Amino acid sequence: MKIFKSIVFALAILLIATNTLATAQTNIERFRNVLVRNNLTVEGAFLLDGSGTLDLNGKKMDLDADADTSLTADTDDTIDFEVGGADEFEFTAGKFQVGDASAGDDAIVYDGNAQDFYVALDDSADDLVIGVGATVGTSNTLAIDEDMDVTLCDASATDCDVTFDGNAQDFYVGLDDGTDDLIIGLGATVGTTPIISMDENQLATFAAGATVTTGDLTVTAGDLIMTAGGVNLAPQGELLTDGQSISSTTVGLISLTSSAEVTTSATVGIITTTATSGDVLILANNNAADVINVDGTGGSIECKANVALGASDTLTLWYNGTDSVWNCIASYDNS
Repeated sequence: MKIFKSIVFALAILLIATNTLATAQTNIERFRNVLVRNNLTVEGAFLLDGSGTLDLNGKKMDLDADADTSLTADTDDTIDFEVGGADEFEFTAGKFQVGDASAGDDAIVYDGNAQDFYVALDDSADDLVIGVGATVGTSNTLAIDEDMDVTLCDASATDCDVTFDGNAQDFYVGLDDGTDDLIIGLGATVGTTPIISMDENQLATFAAGATVTTGDLTVTAGDLIMTAGGVNLAPQGELLTDGQSISSTTVGLISLTSSAEVTTSATVGIITTTATSGDVLILANNNAADVINVDGTGGSIECKANVALGASDTLTLWYNGTDSVWNCIASYDNS
């Protein structure tokens, strides 16, 4: 009899508890707001049905076990992402901020399948850098410093270039590490098909020639050296070298260090050359409209008299090493 009473009593307690829980659940479902003064632990899923919202009201949402990684919006219209106890990222209207002004690198790393890249603030150099890999400060491709100076590459033993990917033709500007030359070239491979090359001695080499369509070509120091196998030097404007000039219309000076042909429409000119005994220089007038006058009694050229070269006329000079003058040959000879 006692056992029967115990069973009946236990069933009664269980029925009361079940009804109480059901009533509590019904009441919670009826409440629009639930105030939790301490902690709310959800062991299953926390669902918002319908059009309900979860309002944190500026409070922090901890995401990890030791409560140092979180989301918070305690400042109006600002979302802070805390990582390891510091607000590393911040969202405001139209702005995404990386870093917390502390001494350390801040980076966005693109984790690629075969190759990683990063965009970062290198704290040790105070530079904004774009690089290869995932380690800030290594394999820099581009760096911008506090003076807005831009540096390409990272001094490693490799070519560095910018390629312009054109519709029909590519061009590049690059540092050829093999020759230590700065090159502007055709195509996309540094060191091939150069147009202009500049070396460490500030010497510029034009692979296919240079054209000056407007203005002057001026050499203020040193020499203008022509080593190409071209036939004519025919300036249309003014060629200046060390303060002297050659022009198609005015007096000028040409210095020759090897065999060459000089064409000019100037009626008066000066030609000097570095020569050895027996060298021959031929002057020819290919301009039918003008006459070239040669001072045959001067200190550099010795003829019977002054020479006037008309259309198609030529004057052959040979260098007399003994007197260091040019002597006329044939009908103009006075030697």
